[in-house]
Amino acid sequence: MIVYIDHAFQRRKAAGLIRNLDDIVAAHMEGTVQRVRPKLMTVSTMLIGLVPLLWATSSGADVMKRIAAPMVGGLLTSAFLTLEIIPVIVTYWRLEQLLWDRLNALDATELLRRLRTDAAIAAIGAALVAGLGVASIYLTFPGRGLLVSELASGLVFLGGVSSYILHRPAARQMVWPAVSQQQ
Repeated sequence: MIVYIDHAFQRRKAAGLIRNLDDIVAAHMEGTVQRVRPKLMTVSTMLIGLVPLLWATSSGADVMKRIAAPMVGGLLTSAFLTLEIIPVIVTYWRLEQLLWDRLNALDATELLRRLRTDAAIAAIGAALVAGLGVASIYLTFPGRGLLVSELASGLVFLGGVSSYILHRPAARQMVWPAVSQQQ
């Protein structure tokens, strides 16, 4: 899905058709539409093969039901993730990328540096939270060490996100002044 979205975005960007969120959404819709039919065909074909196992009563059915049920759930959530969630996340990621590119072109280095710092702090916090979660599988933390570490990492993440949210309106105002005044 992301490959098709990227190709459509790059094609429109090369043609000079990417100026704001509406243009990004149009490019991503073009890429997403190309993947709807293949994804739905794959999911429906696999579901047609797995759903009868859920109602089976012959010998070995109790084992097959336990195997088929998570696969059916995984197929449905995979389809939803691929067709709904990923295009939305990539669209807003591209909007931030466009904002940063425009700030760079306007030579707003201080504001861009501030946004990059905030994003880096949020990324470090998220990486620490994930790393501690994985480390807790393999390591034993003394007392409440894991809880305190997770909370501190979460606060680093939330601090980076909140700082980014505070600095972003000034960047939007600089890049898209007419749009910011209408909202």
